[in-house]
Amino acid sequence: TSKNNNSSTNSKTVPGYTKLYPPFPSFVCNGTIQLDEIHTLYYEEYSTITKNQTMTSPPNSETVALFLHGGPGASSNPNHARFFNPKKYTRIILYDQRGCGKSTPKGEIRQNTLGHLVTDIEILRQHLNISHWDVILGGSWGVTLALSYTQCFPNNVGSLVLRGIFCLRPEEIYWLFGKDMNIGGGEGGTASFLFPMQWKPFEDAVSPKVDSVVDLKEKEQSAIKSWDGKNKEEEKNKDHGWDVLHAYYDRLLGDDPIVRLNAAKSWFTWEMGVYSNSSSLSPSSSLQASRDQRNDSALNSTANITDTSTTIASYPLLSYKKDHGWSIEGGGEINKAGNKSEMYTTDKINSIINSLRKWSKTSFLDRQSQSPQQIASQNSAPLKIRQIRPIISNATQKTSNETGVAEKKWQEFIPAQAMLTCFYSVNALYMIENFSLFTSPPAEKKELQTMFRSIPCIAIQGGNDLICPPDTVFDLHQIWPEMEVRIPLHSGHSMYDDAITSEIIKATDWFADGTNRKRV
Repeated sequence: TSKNNNSSTNSKTVPGYTKLYPPFPSFVCNGTIQLDEIHTLYYEEYSTITKNQTMTSPPNSETVALFLHGGPGASSNPNHARFFNPKKYTRIILYDQRGCGKSTPKGEIRQNTLGHLVTDIEILRQHLNISHWDVILGGSWGVTLALSYTQCFPNNVGSLVLRGIFCLRPEEIYWLFGKDMNIGGGEGGTASFLFPMQWKPFEDAVSPKVDSVVDLKEKEQSAIKSWDGKNKEEEKNKDHGWDVLHAYYDRLLGDDPIVRLNAAKSWFTWEMGVYSNSSSLSPSSSLQASRDQRNDSALNSTANITDTSTTIASYPLLSYKKDHGWSIEGGGEINKAGNKSEMYTTDKINSIINSLRKWSKTSFLDRQSQSPQQIASQNSAPLKIRQIRPIISNATQKTSNETGVAEKKWQEFIPAQAMLTCFYSVNALYMIENFSLFTSPPAEKKELQTMFRSIPCIAIQGGNDLICPPDTVFDLHQIWPEMEVRIPLHSGHSMYDDAITSEIIKATDWFADGTNRKRV
């Protein structure tokens, strides 16, 4: 795809879409912060004013934005600064989280937890002499981090823009990396059920090679017979849905670079397969994967900005505002009224919401009636950080000569995103233990929760997002009804999807006006 065909930068933009702002010539300053004896954090600052002006500006005269990248394990990119109007935001801060991008050491899991990442944001704020963040924009994993930071430091956040809502819950992780144990037996709640042909090579890449299914069953039965009755019963009742994810954990976080390389290749093939299907209904679906994952630099051409005063989208969009309730905006078959916002009955809205849910057909409030033990028993990850087990010899693993990669390259290759995503996914309950919004807060946290919910927030979610399905945004809305929700129904996961980009920029433009933010 040529650079000139990127619809986010093409002057022939569909009316109602808002495009990225022009690229900055360069950052005004960058640097590193030594976080501890292991980790060094890399950051960049973008602005239309000089570094000296930035450092001498009175704090209250600034409008400061922070971008939180996804992953875990991805990195920041200069294009991320283009989601903010350079005429309205005086300082735009990008940085690479622990183990990511230009932060070092790459892929490091020691002293790398959600708590560490939250503290790092506060260290960065103080290092840059920033009084507070006027706007925090987080996407996908960046949503988890944004919400966690805001819980700890609500007085330092003026507003939130969240894209592709993800909260590190076990059921969200199981959706993408869990094996549907009822494949062929009815409706499944995992991506493996939706895409069995793509899942099979993902699973096979970490499964021991056996002569036949009968041979495998015989080996399993032989092993079970050698245990006592208690272990037999535990094995019988064990949920094997997590086995594939745990097998990748051993390979990605082991010390064999060949095994790590092959596991990373299979991991990215699976994620990109789901990601591509996630974009299949978007107006510019053929561009999404290359834009978001592989060719971010292709967006660095100068862009003309469309009129941002448009309030009604030209794409079908499900929206919620506390004062107006749910409605459908925009064009498309779903709204016969054309470009007028249409109010729907509660039953109709619930029907649309349930049709968008992927892994849960019941609301979070309905599921809350279950006991914590029942919830924890459903697709739950280990509660403690897993020890790295020895790499298992696997007959399907390739040798170094078969990888097609020069020896030096595969020895040095660190697939940080696969490694850290796997690490956080396996240890999800441990990581999110003190940050989950979906558990009832203790009495001493009620005041903090009230303060948190007073922060203006716009959540933007692709209706066809198969990486972070819409289930979570609906669940989050149920416990945070003040949050505005914007769901372009035909969009996927990419922040560069035309409708998603448009909604993000409209949101950051809205919060650029200080009267729309919380006073901090």
